Amino acid sequence: MVQYGMAPVKRMVAPVGMRAIEVREYGAPEVMHLVVRPVPRAGPGEVVIQAEAIGVNFHDLWARLGFPGLAALPFVQGIEVAGRVVDVGAGVEASLRGSRVIGLPLLTHGAYAECVKVAADLAFPIPDEMPSDVAAAFAVNFCQALAALDFSARLRPGERVLIHAAAGGVGTAAVQLARRVGAEVFGTASRSKHAYLRDLGVDHPIDYRTTDFAAEVQALTRGEGVDVVLDPIGGESFRRSLALLRYGGRLVCYGISNFVRRSDQLGAQAASFFESAAFPAADLLGGAKSVMGSHLGAPPALLRAWMIELLALYRSGAVAPRVDRVFPLAEAPAAHHYIHDRHNLGKVVLVP
Repeated sequence: MVQYGMAPVKRMVAPVGMRAIEVREYGAPEVMHLVVRPVPRAGPGEVVIQAEAIGVNFHDLWARLGFPGLAALPFVQGIEVAGRVVDVGAGVEASLRGSRVIGLPLLTHGAYAECVKVAADLAFPIPDEMPSDVAAAFAVNFCQALAALDFSARLRPGERVLIHAAAGGVGTAAVQLARRVGAEVFGTASRSKHAYLRDLGVDHPIDYRTTDFAAEVQALTRGEGVDVVLDPIGGESFRRSLALLRYGGRLVCYGISNFVRRSDQLGAQAASFFESAAFPAADLLGGAKSVMGSHLGAPPALLRAWMIELLALYRSGAVAPRVDRVFPLAEAPAAHHYIHDRHNLGKVVLVP
């Protein structure tokens, strides 16, 4: 693996048990340490997954930087893993042992490890033909995109959708789902990523770094605007996105990445923004517009329904994750730097 800007972290203890990436203090990617921990045992209603590939998500950056309430120190990073079940707890079907699954320890973290304990109702069977790195790139991004476009916005054929950060993991998934619906797709990304966006099916790539994205959307739509905006940026972007909606439009907010400008600290207003964000009532009422939040904290039964639908789409060839880079587990800090620098096209994955 070609390293990205730094050497791998070194093991902290003797090589017994399982390797894991532990965070002992909040801060830059270098606060992640490769340690050896006891292999977890499955408790009631749980399974243990031997990891084959691990998804790296923007959520992991937030947790490492210390966003309030996400993860208490010390903790093992990660909320997405693909692998094989090696242990099952009481109340879990014994037949799950040996099966390949995607596990989502959304609240407990722990996925940056060789073995990961997950609630059994958050472990989803995957097709044997699905490669492990693809499986690790699938659940979080595609469930979030489906939750935003289908569950929240109810995107319809012929509508216009603006997808911010369209070349990222969720953006890549959202573009594919929007194209499948038959929507006209606008996507923001730096100009170097526009060929990638066109290959995905974006009708109108927009360079947010050198162009006023709002003015560009208005020009492309002759002032009519769009029907749906997916916005993980936050801050002023939410308000500018809302202004782009035409009558009956829906703004779906699912992140505030604008407050992660640096790799070593959160923006000063990151935590307070959730409590202070405001939208003009006159604009919402007069334009019949909606502002919605989207998050993967859905009930497990709903997540499972989404996964069944998405895996059927994968089997049919209608959607597919794009794995950009695969880093060894020991190079987790390098993977985080890669995402901080906004280099990724699609998903970044770790392998034990």
